Amino acid sequence: MAGDWIKMRVDLRDDPAVIAIAAATDLDEDTVVGKLHKLWSWANRHTTDGNAAGVTLFWIDRYLSATGFSQAMVEAGWMLEMTQSGGGIRFPAFDRHNSESAKRRALTAERVAKHRNAGNVTKCAPREEKRREEKSKEKEPAKSAGSGDDPPESPPGSGLMLATRSGTWELPAKKRAEYEAVYGSQLNVEAELLRAQLWLKENSKRRKTGRRGTLSFLTGWLNRAAESAGPESADGPTIDVEAGVGAIRAEVADQVAAQEAEPWEPIGDDIKEVMF
Repeated sequence: MAGDWIKMRVDLRDDPAVIAIAAATDLDEDTVVGKLHKLWSWANRHTTDGNAAGVTLFWIDRYLSATGFSQAMVEAGWMLEMTQSGGGIRFPAFDRHNSESAKRRALTAERVAKHRNAGNVTKCAPREEKRREEKSKEKEPAKSAGSGDDPPESPPGSGLMLATRSGTWELPAKKRAEYEAVYGSQLNVEAELLRAQLWLKENSKRRKTGRRGTLSFLTGWLNRAAESAGPESADGPTIDVEAGVGAIRAEVADQVAAQEAEPWEPIGDDIKEVMF
């Protein structure tokens, strides 16, 4: 026995020989391919070189349940009838397609094709992986000297999110503290920053690009607000609270003294206080 599988082309149905056999036997091409598979499988199991001595065309027709099928194969050149040495049939080029060596060649060719395809995939995969790694490195911020393997920490944010052309940017807490130190004596820095935040939100076409542009915008905003506010503090002019309270107390004391100096005028059993 030469093996448990046989070679058959995927386009066998469209072969002119199959079409001729179908026309001679009044069968459709799919049925012809099925009967060829049955016959070649039998030959694969019971012959080693495609020669079947003693087998007749009549037996082939009976085995396939198709009268005239064997003769149609002979006319198509896919089977030969032997008349010498007791007769029999022979399948031409059987050893080229279904012998043990032919099957080994087919398996080797299949393995080579798979290996070649796998090699192409393997070569492409590292290249694509390398591209992704390069893009990832470009996005990573540069590490400071002496930082080791730890990435640099981002500065703490102030919670104030400002709209930019590319999205939003958070004002660092350190920068917010600097603004308070510089402008706090003249402005309500918190209120001005909120006004600037609202202005950027509502004026999308005049937003700035990234960190540097937004910082420059905020500094200019606070400078203009400080110039408009003048030298006074953000809470208005300074009031001497103690002096004011003292003046009020003195005025109240004068009014009380004046009331005590007014005379009392009795009326009957009642006493009437005259007050002006």
